[in-house]
Formats: sequence, C-alpha cells, structure tokens
Amino acid sequence: MPPEAREALRRVRELVEADRARGLSVHLETTRLGLEGETRVCVDYRDPGAGTRAYGRAGAIVKGVDLVNLVAEPCASSTPRAGNQKEEEEP
Repeated sequence: MPPEAREALRRVRELVEADRARGLSVHLETTRLGLEGETRVCVDYRDPGAGTRAYGRAGAIVKGVDLVNLVAEPCASSTPRAGNQKEEEEP
C-alpha cells in the first residue's frame, strides 16, 4: 500500500476515534484482505446522521488518494475467510 493510502486510512481512523471520544457510538473493524497489505476498514455509526457526517469527512480525506475506495455499504458481520486477520474495536 502506498504511503499516501496508509496516511489516509490513519486519518480516517483518527476521525472515528475523535467521534468516539466525543461519546458517539461507533464500531471500527479492520480486516486484512491480501498478501500485499490490502486492508478493509469498516466503520459503523449507531446514529445514521453522525455516520453520514463522518462519511462526508472521510470522503474529503481520501479524495484523490490512489488505491483507497470509500463505499457506503453495511459492514460484513460474517467471520473472515481463513488467512485473514480481523481486529474489532467496540465503543
């Protein structure tokens, strides 16, 4: 993963942690997908309005960053396939 992509993901995680520190209920899940360092970060806000605002802020962070895709879709709640690593952080 290029340094710009890693930095963008770090900044999105910081955004989520700042929201959590402000008392918002948010679930953060990081899943490693491949051998080349591909990573999926899934963020789920309990309050849809807060989630929409965070999505907009995350979009501004990742705009124009190669190899980073921001998609509004439900987080996969199934167990990852063998070989994948999954880290979950609860509020």
